[in-house]
Amino acid sequence: MKGIYSIFNNITGKYYIGETVNLNKRKICHFSDLRNNRHRNDHLQKSFNKYGEEAFTFTVIEENKNFTQEELYVLEAYYVTKYNSFVQGYNLTLGGTGTKGRIYSEIERKIRSEKMKGNGNPFYGKHHSEDVKKILSEKASLKTGEKNPFYGKSHVSDWKEIRRQLYQEKAMSGWISSNKGVAKPKLAVERMKKNMPHRTEIIVDGICYLSISECALLIGVKRTTVRARLKNDNFPNYLYKKVEI
Repeated sequence: MKGIYSIFNNITGKYYIGETVNLNKRKICHFSDLRNNRHRNDHLQKSFNKYGEEAFTFTVIEENKNFTQEELYVLEAYYVTKYNSFVQGYNLTLGGTGTKGRIYSEIERKIRSEKMKGNGNPFYGKHHSEDVKKILSEKASLKTGEKNPFYGKSHVSDWKEIRRQLYQEKAMSGWISSNKGVAKPKLAVERMKKNMPHRTEIIVDGICYLSISECALLIGVKRTTVRARLKNDNFPNYLYKKVEI
């Protein structure tokens, strides 16, 4: 029987909401994986290990053999919101099709990373042929300028607030950015600087700096001082370098 179900922790009051085309089989699979400590939902697995199987109840919320897959997706998203199971429960997504809101644990990220290394990468040791490169280039050209679906459009006025609230909800559910407190790699910083359209490279004492800010930081002076010297003929060792874009 098709339907929507919940796995409820009677101790914490947290829910996991799911959809399936076979409720009985789904229940068996969930608890089999949990008992064997191999459930793909790391959050639910840790809670199961802590509180034990007796703390969890599987309940069918809605069932109907005529449900379409699209209806199941819609209902799943509805009940995830109703029971607040993404923010305060065990769901790793907002429900429905796709992985919107999905937060991967540190262990999951490491496993996925290792699987894609070396021979695990399906493209390992391979190269695109010239014909394929040409096809990819032609497809990419179809998304430039007016052909880009976002061309001439802009984000809604409150998109920053929407994004802020989303990250706030994720933080409330226990998510911590893996990049928090970690300095960006030097190559990544240099790449970002090179892609800044208003960046100006300068040369000071024969040394080239990617920007005025970088120069000021490395030589230990204020940016205003660097700018002033660039405009002052008394500092011939401070020169602008045009950036080719």
